[in-house]
Amino acid sequence: MKKLLLLLLICSFSFARAQEYNEKAILYITVKTAENQPVRFLDFFLINGKTGDKIPGTTDNKGKMQVNVMQEITYTFQIPGYAEETKIPIPRGRGTVLKTITYDESLATKPTGTGNCDTIRQQFTEIPKMSITEATVKIVLTDIKNQPLTDFPVHLTCPSIMKCFTTKTNNLGEAILLVPINKLYDVGIDNIASYRKIKVTERPGAVFLRKFRYVPTIVNERMENDTIWQEIPDDQTATSSRALVEIIMTDMQNRILPNEIVSLNVLGDSSVYCGKTDANGMIRFLLPKGARYQLNFTYERDIDILDYSELEGIHKTNIEYTYIGTQKINDFNRTVKRDAQGFKTEFMSTPVNKQTVSDLKTTKTPGGYSISIKGGLGGGTPFVTENNLIFGGDNGSHDLFCVNRKTGGFLWGLELGDGGASPGCSEDGILLVNTYSCTLYAIDELAGTLKWSKWLGHIINSTPTVASKKVFTVYPDGDVPEKFANDGNYVLACFGLIDGEILWQRRIKSEVMGAAVYHEGWLYLTTSDGTLGIYNAENGELINEKQLSAYSMPVISGDSVWLTTINPENNAKSISCYSAKNLSCYYTKQIYDDSNPLEKLSGIAGMNADRGRVLHYSGKNYSLMNGRLICSNAATGEVIWSKDMGAGSKSDANKMPILAGGKILVEGDNDQLLVVEPIDGQAIGTIGIPEITGQPVVYGGNVYCSTKDGTVEAQKGTQTNLSGWPMWCGAGNRNTSK
Repeated sequence: MKKLLLLLLICSFSFARAQEYNEKAILYITVKTAENQPVRFLDFFLINGKTGDKIPGTTDNKGKMQVNVMQEITYTFQIPGYAEETKIPIPRGRGTVLKTITYDESLATKPTGTGNCDTIRQQFTEIPKMSITEATVKIVLTDIKNQPLTDFPVHLTCPSIMKCFTTKTNNLGEAILLVPINKLYDVGIDNIASYRKIKVTERPGAVFLRKFRYVPTIVNERMENDTIWQEIPDDQTATSSRALVEIIMTDMQNRILPNEIVSLNVLGDSSVYCGKTDANGMIRFLLPKGARYQLNFTYERDIDILDYSELEGIHKTNIEYTYIGTQKINDFNRTVKRDAQGFKTEFMSTPVNKQTVSDLKTTKTPGGYSISIKGGLGGGTPFVTENNLIFGGDNGSHDLFCVNRKTGGFLWGLELGDGGASPGCSEDGILLVNTYSCTLYAIDELAGTLKWSKWLGHIINSTPTVASKKVFTVYPDGDVPEKFANDGNYVLACFGLIDGEILWQRRIKSEVMGAAVYHEGWLYLTTSDGTLGIYNAENGELINEKQLSAYSMPVISGDSVWLTTINPENNAKSISCYSAKNLSCYYTKQIYDDSNPLEKLSGIAGMNADRGRVLHYSGKNYSLMNGRLICSNAATGEVIWSKDMGAGSKSDANKMPILAGGKILVEGDNDQLLVVEPIDGQAIGTIGIPEITGQPVVYGGNVYCSTKDGTVEAQKGTQTNLSGWPMWCGAGNRNTSK
């Protein structure tokens, strides 16, 4: 269970701590080149942003370093003679923080200590004679049955003097090494560069004895390009260099799923470990430590992250997953009925199971409450009504929970049939969510019961829209009949809110950005290829379509539609205004000369994506671009003011300005949500909330959000007019014109 985060209120818009907070944390630093190679034996300083104290360090054989730090302090990573430095904030409640830093040698103005170690080979049969500056390290290796391991290579690497002392174990399993005193050494065994660390203190002539149980890896692996297939015996245990992972797969009726392909992508690498479940629905992997792995099934992607980057000791992981089943999906796709236009006339229903309160832990805080999900990670934008707060987890989470908005008390919970719930919306008491893999759910918001569901396709990167008792969504149709293939392999679909009846479907070329936007009987949507399309919401008829190099979702008011566009030559961003009827251009005004291209967002990021999107309010447009909040005249596009909101607004593609109680809220630095006056852009207050995923939502004077730490936070303010943004993009029609 992750540590809960406390949020404390001190005034209407400003929050602070009631007392000093000094919890410790461990910072794991990895320094790599642009080619993803470790930068070994690199000298650096970590500077405490509060006290100015410098912590010296040197990366090890793998370009890594572990440093003890304090929470709620931002540290500066600094390399002597290097032109750039890196800010590393340590959030409150985070016990461990991982940071990877890219090192560019061309920016170094003087040597930094990088290079290869001198290797000193030794082979002592007994404790050697020692000088006053030397000590002996004796390492004893035994196997899992406590038997000595002989003839095993062992080395001690000292980054500070750039020397590697190496030997092999004798017939007693002993490796004896003579080394300088008062040094920190990385212990390397067999093929593991940094198995443990040993501090050899100032005790001349001392013998430092360490015993390690070591299990060597013996596994049969077959390579096919970048794919690794393993044959692992049933009696195979975890080893010292690899974690044993056992996965059991069942369907929603708790029946085993044999012959399912399971893949684990090595993050930061092109390698993939792959295999099939056996007759008992089980698959086993031996995964090298020091890496992170992304779990995938055939029709469900980005299910989970297995993080073994800092794993020590002998480790075994047992996981059970529920999955609809590849064979069931293939059988359905092969036999599904289609109409004359090639559209599916039926969809599989995905069942749900009830969850219990035991999966949640709610903790009261001075500013409201904090909720942690058992085993969960940060999801996207929550959804709030007068009485309820509804939220899910990340891509791999099947959770959907509803709690009392005011107290955080459990009301209901569902285990969805697939993972990664999108931001929700509702109409007439019916809650709508997509999942990344791969279903549209309609749920009775009060009872927490399933009204209807439709398995749409293997990857859904968008969010549903609801208006006028209709539900609009986009799904991939990978099995589109060949004669309709030129019309596009994505479908814009409309379903009846009450019963899920298929009302109409329309084929489109590319995936929608975020969601379709409903306005006065028409649907507006931008697609990943930069096209803006307009459709009749009653029958799906295409009204107009134009390639505009769109970078964001559209916003509509009156006869105007605004969106951010991108210049494909230099990636500069502009606010563009078009006729909401015929898409003739009123103006295009460049707002930022930005080098960031239009990259595709997927999963929770794609479902919450409102990157560069305009907030239209009181005749003005507000947009957040590279950390600057820009206010422009909606009629002419002329910039009225532009304000720097801090580095916290620069990095996350899922943040647009939101409107609450006549104020604008954007994320700033140091886990602060800034409250900004729309007239002049002045920040008039801050709300302390940890790293937010998706959008915050605001209702009844309270701010609600999901965090990267896996909690859902409710922060109560004293201004009851801080309200009016209860869901992603403010309303179920997804139009951010207020």
